[in-house]
Order: sequence, then structure tokens, then C-alpha cells
Amino acid sequence: MIPRMYVGMGLALVTLGVVGVVLVQNRENATAAAGGGGLLFPGFESTINEVAAVTIESADGAFTVTRDADGGWGMVEKGGYPADVSKVRKLLFALKDARAIEEKTSDPARYDKLGVEGVAAPESKSSEITVTDASGRELAVLVLGKLRPAQGGSRTSTYYVRKPGEAAAWLAEGNLTVDKTQKGWLEKDIVDLDRERVRAVRITHLDGEVVYVRKPDETATDFEIVEMPEGKVPTYASVANSLSSGLARLTMDDVVPASEHEFGNPPEAVCTFWTFDGLKITVTSEQKDDTFYVRVEAAYDESGPPGAPALTPPEPDGDDGDEGDEGEEAAEPEDDGFSPDEVKAEVAELNAKLGGWVYVLPSWKKSTFMKRLDEMVKDAPEPEPEDEDEEAEVVPEISDPFPPPPPVDEIEGDAGGETDDGSGDDSGRDDSDDIGDHDGSGDHDGDDGDDDGDDGDDDDGGDGDD
Repeated sequence: MIPRMYVGMGLALVTLGVVGVVLVQNRENATAAAGGGGLLFPGFESTINEVAAVTIESADGAFTVTRDADGGWGMVEKGGYPADVSKVRKLLFALKDARAIEEKTSDPARYDKLGVEGVAAPESKSSEITVTDASGRELAVLVLGKLRPAQGGSRTSTYYVRKPGEAAAWLAEGNLTVDKTQKGWLEKDIVDLDRERVRAVRITHLDGEVVYVRKPDETATDFEIVEMPEGKVPTYASVANSLSSGLARLTMDDVVPASEHEFGNPPEAVCTFWTFDGLKITVTSEQKDDTFYVRVEAAYDESGPPGAPALTPPEPDGDDGDEGDEGEEAAEPEDDGFSPDEVKAEVAELNAKLGGWVYVLPSWKKSTFMKRLDEMVKDAPEPEPEDEDEEAEVVPEISDPFPPPPPVDEIEGDAGGETDDGSGDDSGRDDSDDIGDHDGSGDHDGDDGDDDGDDGDDDDGGDGDD
């Protein structure tokens, strides 16, 4: 049997344990409610998909991005121009995961040191984030103060924050970086045209100057300047190539509705791009004060750029159902680029995105869309003058120390040309002729009557008679 005192001690311990659990739980609940050590917005995870608008306010002004029926985001102050969805998502998830580390102060006099004084305060450096649902109900509101860089090997930055209407300012952990500028929240991409597709680029200036570059064919590497001015040459062989990349990954700094900006008539410059597959993109541009404005439009143009052959329509594949030789696989068709239908679909998509907007580009882009001819050419080199007084160098003739031998007939004539009497008379006969022609005495003219020591006798030993 267990003594009563042990039973009493056990009941006391159980009671103390229950009380302790309750006290700890109450303390955690109180801490989470206040934000210390817990999520800044404990219930936001369950309502994050209900977010319909995000407003960023600072001393520089306020702007709001809203979600449309298709799930995209647009900026109200920019006429609904698309916002950068990745930035919106990043902020919402940062608010969901943000945690309060410790309370720093509840004294309003010290708010400005932490940057949580509120946007209405003079010379405020804080920003205020307000997240609402479609009905306007606030799901999360936060005054964001100064950043305290990560310390102690932590990769997560911390910020000083405060909830509007509450006195406590907290050091919070989370990726709560917020861009206070409107243009920082806009979708920056305009168009991305691969330079390999580009066939020709033509810039027409307000003063009538035309800069026109074109590839001779699709296999060419470099663009050529069309109608090169007399006495000019390209500054270098590939100088015209830079124009072809003008629409590659084109991004903007800012945007305004087309109704709020009117171009001159005619405009300052019109830059037209043609591709080998029929896409035509026209960029109208002008510089006003320090701002460079452009309007971008797309079209399908099968006639091609000026002076170039029109597009050749693709030939039908001619598939009559024959599978070819048994056991042989059909050859893969070569990729000849986009078909006319694909290009027309691309045109429709581009105009749906670009129509109705005027873009502000970085100032350095002016050098592409407003290129001048004198930036691409130089004076042709002068031909080297010919010196009329300078006579051609005369090379003296040098006799050949080894002259060629005389012809064979001359050699034979010299060998038998002199007669026996030394008169030099060349009768053209050899010794055998002299032997056969005699007067019976066996003597030659001028000889002593003997022939080779035979005493005037014939070869057969006769007396000289025939």
C-alpha cells in the first residue's frame, strides 16, 4: 500500500506541471501576439492567396500594384502597365516568413534612429507596406526602417520594423528589401529580337539623312552600308553589325501611356528592322530634354526591305504518302526559321504587349536608333601619286658570257670550207667528190699529183685510166 504522503506529493507535482505548461503556453502566446520571437504576421500564410493589392508609400510618394483576373500584376499609376511579378511574390513571401527577434524601443523619440518614425514624419526615411484583399481589408501593414546587415555568420539580414498604431519597434529577420521607386517595380523587358534573324536596318532622320545597312544574304557574316557616299569607306569591315543588335534584349527605364506623349510629325528618327522571315519592327524615337522616348510597333512584311528580293514563300512539302525505301527513315526537314503564320502570330503578340505605350530608354540607346552615317564611315585613302619626272629604271644589257653554240650546219661548213690551196673557196664538196672527179692523171687542182700517197694510181692499182 502506497503511503498517503507519496500520493499527495505526486498530485502536487502533477498540478505544478500543469500550471507550468499553462504559464509557458500563455507566455508564448503573448510573445507571438506581440511579435517577439514569432512571426510578424502569424495569420498571413492562410490569406496570402487573397492578396489583391500592394501599396508602397514613402516620402517620395506612393504607388500601388494590383492583381488582375488573369493573375498578372499592373501598376495603377502607370495606367496598369505590367509590374514585375517576381518582385511582388518576393515581398509577399518575405512578409509571410518575417520574424521579430527582439523589441528595441517603445519611445517615439527614438523612432527616427531606427528609421521607423513613419512616412508622415518630416525627413522620413522609412517606407510603409500595406497589403489588402479585394475588399480592401488589410492583411499586413508594416513600417520598414533601417537595414542592419547580417552579423555573426548569418546570411539573413535584419531590419527595424514597427506596426502602425503600435508603440513597440522590433528588430526583425527576413528579406524585406523594398524598392521605393515606381520604375523599380515595372516589367523592364520590351522585345528580344535575335540579331541572326535581322536582314536589314534603316534609319530615317528628320533632316532627310538615311542610314541603311543590309546583309547580302542569310549566310553573310557582316552587314553592308547601302549607297555608300562617294569618297567614303566603312571605318572597319563590321561597323554596320552593331545596328542589327538594337532590339536584342531591349529593356526600358520607364514607361508612359501613349496618350500622355505625342511624337513630332514627322518624328526625329524612325528606325526599321526587317528579318529574313518577314517580321518588321519600327522604332519611332525622339530626345526631349534629357529623356529618350521610343514607340515600338510590329508588322508582317513579305515584300522585304527596299532593294532586296521579296520573301520566297515556302514550298509545299510534297509528301505523297511514300515512305521511301524500306528500312530507311525519312530525313528530318531543315529548320528554315519561322513560317509566315508563326511570324503573324508573333506580330499579334508583340502589338498586344507594346501597343499603347511609350518607353523611356537609357540615354546610350540613342546611339543605336539615331545612328548617323558619319559615325560609320571615313574618308577613302588617297591614291598614291605617280611621279612624272621619275623615269623608269633602265637595266643595262649584259652580254652572255656563255653564248649558245652555232647551228650544226655552220659547224660543218667551217670544217670543210677552205680549199687545199688556201683560197677559202668553199665548193661544198667533200674529199670523196675530189677523188672521183679527175682528168686521168690523178691530180687535184693545186696538188702535187699524188692522192694519199698512191702515186696517181686508182684504188684498184690501175694506171690512171678510167
